[in-house]
Amino acid sequence: MQTFSRIIALVNPVAGSGLGAAVLPHAREQLPKVFPDADITFIETQNATHAGELGATLDADLLVVIGGDGTLHDVVQGIMRRPLEQRPAVALVAVGSGNDYARTIGASSNPQEAISSLASSVPLVVDIGRITETNNNEVTYYLETLSFGVDAAVAIKTMELRKATGATGTRLYARAAISAIFNDLTPFHVTCRIDGEPLEDVLLICAIQNGPTYGSGFKVAPRASITDGLFNICVGQRMSTLHAMYYLLRIKAGTHESLKRITTYTASRFDISLEKQVPIQFDGEELLGTSFCVEVMPGALTVLVPFASPALGTGNNA
Repeated sequence: MQTFSRIIALVNPVAGSGLGAAVLPHAREQLPKVFPDADITFIETQNATHAGELGATLDADLLVVIGGDGTLHDVVQGIMRRPLEQRPAVALVAVGSGNDYARTIGASSNPQEAISSLASSVPLVVDIGRITETNNNEVTYYLETLSFGVDAAVAIKTMELRKATGATGTRLYARAAISAIFNDLTPFHVTCRIDGEPLEDVLLICAIQNGPTYGSGFKVAPRASITDGLFNICVGQRMSTLHAMYYLLRIKAGTHESLKRITTYTASRFDISLEKQVPIQFDGEELLGTSFCVEVMPGALTVLVPFASPALGTGNNA
């Protein structure tokens, strides 16, 4: 395993309905055993802005993020403000409710096991998605997923239900999906360019995936890789409520790509213009705007992954 001398563990105490705080004593005890030669500091994140600032400014060669997909997403916003050669490596101890990025890199959903596995983890250079809102040139980044329409409405509803009920995982997402299908099944007109090739259509689903899943394991892009320099894009045309329910089940299993109203693409750039604001999410966070340029940033981040990670199949060991 690569040697690290300065490690900072960023802990979101409220992640996973308080699981972050519960895991902290174990992390304080075990991380020094996993990295016996390193100077290790623990910092609790206060909110998304604070997590981003820590990612941008902390002096460390490894940041261990103890939180969910949202916490990692926030930290990476800050890391990506640094020049490539100054970006610290990242390790994830997943304690969130969806944990799609942990699933993508093969990290354990058990926090104690995830901490122990860091002893045999290897660095992997991975891609990041960059989003530019072209009306104001505001730039943000994502690790796993960007989606428009009913997909995004589901993710946003999931966040609302999580806050209201404390529920987590696939059941929460399925409940949100049913609600969105019955209340937010609104087609939207898009004008796109996929690696420069024009596309104009009326859609219900539009997902530009860096990794294969969203919504706690729904396999919207089952062949996506975080190391191949490409997005896997899934678009779905307008359909009835009954068809949408059926398609949802097929997306969960990752067997939807052959369906009549589904089209898939691979590309390194995706430009999209919307006639009006529709639900948009990136890594589970809400995004506003009507015109975006979405680009792959190949090899933009180094992530520690388990030795047997599926992401290593096409990755580059740093």
